[in-house]
Amino acid sequence: MSLARDHFAIPLLFEGEGRLKLANLLTLSRLFAIPLILALLWANHDWMALEVYLVAILTDLADGHVARVTGTASEFGARLDAIIDNVFSIAILPFLLLAFPGLWADQALILTALFAVPVLYLAVSQAWKGRLLMYHFWSAKTGALLLFLAWPLLAVTGWQGWTVLAAAVIVGSRLEQIIYMARGGLDLDAPHGFVAVERDRVASNVRAKPAIGRGKAPRDLLWYAETPDRRGPVLTSPHPARNAIGVHAGSYAPYRAIGLVTGELNAAHEPDFHNCQPMARLPWRPGWSRPGSIVTMDPFGHDIGAFRDEPGWRPSIAVTEGHLDLAEVHDALKGRRLRADGQILSEAGHARCLKIAIEPVWYLPGVAERLGVGELELRRALFNSSGGAWSDLIERTDLKVFLPPAGGQSVYLFGDPEKLGNPHTSITCRMHDECNGSDVFGSTLCTCRPYLTFALEEAIRQAQSGGVGILVYSRKEGRSLGEVTKYLVYNARQRDPRGDQSENYFDHTRAVAGTEDLRAQLLSGDVLHWLGVDHIDRWVSMSNLKSEAIAMQGIDIRQQVALPADRVPADANVEIAAKIGAGYFSDLPIES
Repeated sequence: MSLARDHFAIPLLFEGEGRLKLANLLTLSRLFAIPLILALLWANHDWMALEVYLVAILTDLADGHVARVTGTASEFGARLDAIIDNVFSIAILPFLLLAFPGLWADQALILTALFAVPVLYLAVSQAWKGRLLMYHFWSAKTGALLLFLAWPLLAVTGWQGWTVLAAAVIVGSRLEQIIYMARGGLDLDAPHGFVAVERDRVASNVRAKPAIGRGKAPRDLLWYAETPDRRGPVLTSPHPARNAIGVHAGSYAPYRAIGLVTGELNAAHEPDFHNCQPMARLPWRPGWSRPGSIVTMDPFGHDIGAFRDEPGWRPSIAVTEGHLDLAEVHDALKGRRLRADGQILSEAGHARCLKIAIEPVWYLPGVAERLGVGELELRRALFNSSGGAWSDLIERTDLKVFLPPAGGQSVYLFGDPEKLGNPHTSITCRMHDECNGSDVFGSTLCTCRPYLTFALEEAIRQAQSGGVGILVYSRKEGRSLGEVTKYLVYNARQRDPRGDQSENYFDHTRAVAGTEDLRAQLLSGDVLHWLGVDHIDRWVSMSNLKSEAIAMQGIDIRQQVALPADRVPADANVEIAAKIGAGYFSDLPIES
C-alpha cells in the first residue's frame, strides 16, 4: 500500500496511515458501478441494473456530505467527484440504449443533442476562456437532474418525452452559459445567465493566460487538517502544481524582480533551510485545525521539518530568539518599576524574548465567513482594489489560498511559550498596530510608542512572575490607510480654523480617506489562537474595536489596562480624548 501512495499519483485518496477516505471511496464506487450496470443490462437483468444505478446516484448525494462531516473535504475530492460525474453522465447513453433497444431508432437526434451538446460546450469553454467553466445555473442543475432520472422515469412511465424534456433543458442551459460567458460573466455560482455583470468593476475580458505555475492540477490542500502531511504545503508560483494565489513576502516581490533582472539574484536558487527550524518548541494547538479559528496565516508555516524536502515550499513563519534594548526599559529599571532577574531582564537592561515573524496567508472561504461576506464578493473586491493585478482571484476559484501583498505581524513573546496551553497561566497581551513616526522616531502627536513601551514593561513583569507576556505588532500604518494619508490628515488638523480639537479628530480622517479605520480587527486574533491563547488576564489596550474583535473570536479578556495619564505626551491629548469620546476604554479620562 505504501508503494502505491509513494510512487503513483493517488496519495490523496488516503488519510492518516494509509486509510482510504470514505468520501473518495463513495465517489469511486460510481466509476466501478458502470461496468457492473452494463454487464447486468447485457444479461437482461434490467431491474437489477436499475437498482445498482439508483444506488450509484445516491452515492453522488452522499460523498460530499460525508467529506464535510468527517473533515476530509478537499479540492482533490471535488475534482474527482466532477470527473467521475462526467464519466457517469456519458455512460447513461449506453445504459439507455441497452435498457430500451428501440430508443435510438425513435430519438437519434434527441439523444445526440442530450449527450453531444454538453461535450461540445466544454470544448467551446476551453478554447474560448482557457478553462472548463461549469456554471451552477438553476437550468444546469435541473438538466442534470432530468438526465440522471431519465432511465428510472422511462422505466416506470414508458413515456419517451422525458428524454426530449431533458435534452431541451440541457441544450438551453448550455446556450445560457455561452451567453453569460459572452457578457463577461465569471460567477460560477450565479443563479442564471442573465444576472447583472459588473463590467465597470470586474474586467469582462479576463482570460486564463499562459503563466508561471500553470500546467498541473493544484496540489491538494485541506486547510483545517490536524497534521502537516494531511494539510499539505502551501505552494505558490512558479510551482507547476501551485495551490495558492500570490507569492511569499508579496510586498517585497518588486525588489526580487529587480534582483533577477539585474543579476543580483539567481532564479534557479533553491533555499537551504538547514538549521533554520524554530528556536523554540511551538506545539500543536486546537486552534490550528478548528474550522474558522485561523484563516489569515498558515499554522504550519514554520514547520520546516515537515516541508523542507517539498520542492517549491517556502516558510511563512520564522521563530528566533533575541534581546530588546529600549531606553524606556532602562528608565523602568532606574525607577524600580522593573527589576533585573538575569533570565527575562538582564542587569544591562536587555529583555530576552522569542521573536516570531508571520507573513499573511489567507484562506479565502474562512476570511469571507469571518467578515460575513460571500467568497466571490471578497475575491471581486480584492481583484478590483489591486487594479486587476491578481486575475486568478476571479479566474481560479479552485485556488482557495491567497498571499496578499500586505505587511504581516511580528510577535515578541516573553516567558515560556509552552505555558500558553495551560488554562492557569497568567497572560499579559497587547496587539499593537504600526505607527512608524511614533514607534521609531518618537513623534509626540500620538500615544503609540508610549503605549508600546508601557505594554513591554507589563509583558516583562508578567513573564518574571511565571506567566507569559505577548506583544503582537501588526504592520497597519495609519490604521491601514497608509502613512501618506496619515500625514495628509495631520496637515488638515493643523490648518483647521477651529483648531485641532478632539471633536473634529475623526472628521479629518473621514474627509481624506472616506473612513476612520480600515484595520479589520476581526482578522487580527488568529495569531493568538495559533499560540494557544484562550484567555488574557491583562489586556493592555484602550481600543474597544480590538477588545470586541478578540472577544468575538472566543478569547476571554479578564482585565483591560489603560495607558496611564502620565505616559500621554502633551501633543497627544487631542487624539486620546477623541478616542475616549468614541468609546475607547479608560479609567482616567483626559481633557482635550
